[in-house]
Amino acid sequence: MADTYALGSANTTPHIHVYSGGDCHIKFAGGDRVDLIKNHVRVPQARLNEVFDRIRSEYPDAQNQTRVAALAALGGVLRNVAIHQSDR
Repeated sequence: MADTYALGSANTTPHIHVYSGGDCHIKFAGGDRVDLIKNHVRVPQARLNEVFDRIRSEYPDAQNQTRVAALAALGGVLRNVAIHQSDR
């Protein structure tokens, strides 16, 4: 499996980069990068909540296409991935 982008592309933000091994991160404007899946496991839920909150904060209009696409892409990449041990 090749690297893909569940949202955006290499030179756009936000983007969600999914690596061939299954790990992924989201990158925000300004270069802030946050891992979402590391070693085939979701990062702790508190960290994911920060990501969701940041998207909602940066795109406060619930109808904003970037917000809608980012939230949908996050749901897609996190679905069916093992939860972090600290969240069990």
